[in-house]
Amino acid sequence: MDLSKVQSALTSSVDFPEGTWSTPSDTLVPNRKRIHRTEDHSRKPLMTENQIVGCILGTAVGDAIGLPYEGLSRPRAARMLGAPDRHRFCLGRGMVSDDTEHTCMVAQALIIANGDLPRFQKALASSLCWWLLCVPAGVGLATLRAVVRLWLGYSPDRSGVYSAGNGPAMRAAILGVAIKDDSQLRPFVRASSRLTHTDPKAEFGALAVALAARLAAIHQEIEPDEYLERLTELIGGEDPELISLLARAVDSVNSGHSTLAFAESLGLAKGVSGYVYHTVPVAIHAWLSHQDNCRAAIMAVVQCGGDADSTGAIVGGIVGAGVGRRGLPQDWLDGLIEWPRTVAWMEKLGKHVANVQPGRRKKIDITLESPGPAPGQKPITLDDFRKHLQSIIKPSFFWRMFMLLPGTPRQVRAIWKKHTSSEEFADVIRRQTRMIDAMTPEERQHPQHINAERLQQIAMDAGVKLREVRELLTQFAAMRSMIYSMDQPSEREDKPRLPVLGIMARNLFFLLVVLFHGFRRLAPPYTTR
Repeated sequence: MDLSKVQSALTSSVDFPEGTWSTPSDTLVPNRKRIHRTEDHSRKPLMTENQIVGCILGTAVGDAIGLPYEGLSRPRAARMLGAPDRHRFCLGRGMVSDDTEHTCMVAQALIIANGDLPRFQKALASSLCWWLLCVPAGVGLATLRAVVRLWLGYSPDRSGVYSAGNGPAMRAAILGVAIKDDSQLRPFVRASSRLTHTDPKAEFGALAVALAARLAAIHQEIEPDEYLERLTELIGGEDPELISLLARAVDSVNSGHSTLAFAESLGLAKGVSGYVYHTVPVAIHAWLSHQDNCRAAIMAVVQCGGDADSTGAIVGGIVGAGVGRRGLPQDWLDGLIEWPRTVAWMEKLGKHVANVQPGRRKKIDITLESPGPAPGQKPITLDDFRKHLQSIIKPSFFWRMFMLLPGTPRQVRAIWKKHTSSEEFADVIRRQTRMIDAMTPEERQHPQHINAERLQQIAMDAGVKLREVRELLTQFAAMRSMIYSMDQPSEREDKPRLPVLGIMARNLFFLLVVLFHGFRRLAPPYTTR
């Protein structure tokens, strides 16, 4: 084979035949000349604003391109949608799913924490709780169970469930780019992962993605063998299974095989599943094969089928960290119809992350003395919190709509039934309700006025421990502060704000489009478009 002709084909524009998935490098990726850079590991890498913004927006475009193909086999996706070379979700435009939303929440938590690991975990847990209440149209089963546990009063250290899903991996790329200290990378990845997934495989997969994004941002182009060596040093002999899978990916890249061929060699001919040890090796292969071409990398991994939005988001985040904002396909960015998480909003978020300086943070108060509501906004009291506890037992209209989502109703209903019918759940609700009822109307309106003596009396009247009363007030303060921060026009520039009602309206529209795609998939097979 004449490699010069293949190289020319890779750099030229190629028209994809309708109904096919072929990419210019579908069968062979010729070995490119790579630049090996030595790194002084004693210094902290300085990530630029361009790289951080590129990581967030790369995640968004990869997510949006892959979303219409999620759950489809490669032949059927080719018949229904064609090649993943443009947005196909809604009238030629694209929208993002939970992959991008989680990445943005991690970025916001990093801004709030500013190097403080416990604060990062609490901020991310709080964001996940309110994200779920905004009725997202897509949510993983393990993440759903973990967030429900958070609402039931479990601490972030104990909320995770034993699962090896790819949830932690899909939000890990931003950690690799934003964490300035190498020694802090693994602790932050662990905190993010175990918040929802406690299986060590989920953590190791997320760590592999975070390291890939970090090396892409530092080197822009790296030898596959060097990436494998760095990852082996990072996790040691704790997980030989992942190292073995990634070694196969590296050998495949060095041999010039396509990402599709590699996925088929792993037995994933019908699509890449949400199992982290399926998702991560395929995503790493696509990145190593197209380190300087975001469009080709995302197309290569999306064409493998399966959990296409997550694999596309992971690859987009890694490659975006390497090529930066200016290296992303502008037509894909222009095709996003997201609101309120617009492209401009995500760029602003990336700039704030880039400006974080650990140790120089203004404290953001989430105590009972936190700032009050914005002008015209109704104050939030413990009476409102009590109504929320009751609403958990009786799902709202939006929750019923969420349960109708194609492909997930049985899972959602099973989880909801399990928790709402359990004695543990009922006891938590009863105890928290008794504590609120033991307070006076004035105390429910202004809980900051409750002194130590009254705390003891409330605990005795409710038949609970003093610690539980303090935990209830802390949970309420965090909830109130989060709601105020979302809607309050503030002089603080700690993180970009999002309107709660705007998110819910957007998610309802997103749900309707997802339902439309679900009905399309129930129709007879489509002819080639």
